[in-house]
Amino acid sequence: MQTILRTPKSAAISLGNSMTTELFFVQLINGIQYGLLLFLIASGLTLVFGVMGILNLAHGSMYMVGAT
Repeated sequence: MQTILRTPKSAAISLGNSMTTELFFVQLINGIQYGLLLFLIASGLTLVFGVMGILNLAHGSMYMVGAT
């Protein structure tokens, strides 16, 4: 005997309207944090390039080491 799993129609309808206020603010904070992270990396590269005159691409590995 084969059973077929079906989702209720109410569950399918609620998936379309899943953006709650809490989810919106969590995603807003995530976006701000990611933007600030990119700003810090870009400003670090800019400062090093301005002082040394050479673009040092080793910052990516330093960031990766710091993340672990």
